Amino acid sequence: MNSEPGGESTLTYTNRPSASPRVYTYELDASGISSRADSGASRRIDYADIVEVNMSVVGGRISCRIRSPREKLTIDSHRFVSLGEFQFQGAEFLTFVWALHEMLAPHADSIRFKRGSGFMFYLCIGLIVICVLVIAAVPIAIVTAGKRIDAQAIVIMLSAGGLGVGALLPLALMSKPRRYECESPPFVARPP
Repeated sequence: MNSEPGGESTLTYTNRPSASPRVYTYELDASGISSRADSGASRRIDYADIVEVNMSVVGGRISCRIRSPREKLTIDSHRFVSLGEFQFQGAEFLTFVWALHEMLAPHADSIRFKRGSGFMFYLCIGLIVICVLVIAAVPIAIVTAGKRIDAQAIVIMLSAGGLGVGALLPLALMSKPRRYECESPPFVARPP
């Protein structure tokens, strides 16, 4: 928490979400959230103008997307370190997201709070269908090929299909789009 000269408290969160050298600083104050890139570009959304907050997990990264009729901001939980390496900014991110939700509480009736990702959900469902089709292909292959089918091929197909369903089902359930209450944002525990 920082104090500005006028006595107003602010909370900041800094992140480099991608390989781009651009670093973003997000700031919460009494009336809104702002984003400032180190290049000088900045955006601001007043809390009263926010129409949607979407919390999602994609690839192990938690994202908080904030949308107003004119602006969008995305705040990520992971900082880019190097190609293929990201660092979870746990305490800072969780504190910032909780503080954001506390600031949004007076406006909660006019904001849609959503969790999940429709794209990820439907991608997982599509891949689960493919895995089930692989499993269903086993009896079809046995019937049509008779005794010529290799037992090892059957085991591989059943294992691949079963493992695929087992791995994708929890991801699909976690990604399923649904609403949440402002007082309990998903994927983040209340900071100490």
